[in-house]
Amino acid sequence: MAEVITFTNFRPPSRFDSVPWTAVNIEESTDGETGWTQIDTLALAPLDPDPEHPALRSFTTEQGTALDYWYRVIFEDANSDVSQPTTPIQNTGADVGAPAVTAYATVEELQRILHLRSPTPEQLTAMQRVLDSAALEIDAELGRTEPYAEPPALVVEVNLERAVEHWQQQESPFGIVINAETASFTATDSWRRHAAKLKFLKQSWGIA
Repeated sequence: MAEVITFTNFRPPSRFDSVPWTAVNIEESTDGETGWTQIDTLALAPLDPDPEHPALRSFTTEQGTALDYWYRVIFEDANSDVSQPTTPIQNTGADVGAPAVTAYATVEELQRILHLRSPTPEQLTAMQRVLDSAALEIDAELGRTEPYAEPPALVVEVNLERAVEHWQQQESPFGIVINAETASFTATDSWRRHAAKLKFLKQSWGIA
């Protein structure tokens, strides 16, 4: 017997070519890492009138296998071009909701900044992860309980700058950096300059 699974609040990637996403492909894995299999394709309706600002999408498949399996979705357009997969989420019996965090910049933008011409699938996943991490920090700093639907340019800029720092930290963790001649310390409070940039957008300041 197939498992009915409902996906809630998934936002397709923004597009700047006026081409809307027309369908969503649902993939399934036993462990969330390997063996991904497409189990369903669902049409999106209505199509986004402004693909640069896509709407949140919720949808249901009746083709799931069982509880505890992992799922991700890939958006597709009428030309059969596809997006990167979303972050895998496990089916625990409730709605399979998209992560609360929404990155304010795209993997393609970060790829350009990092000068990665042909990133591996693992690098693409890591780029999305650092973008999501940076966006979460931005939302926390600004006291937002919901992500921006249309982020200000300053937010996009900080998302990319902070994501680059997270990416670099994967290669050289904060602390002591050693080269052939000297040892030096990297900054421990690397968020401060980003917080200063965002202060004009801050919604809550806490209690002193």
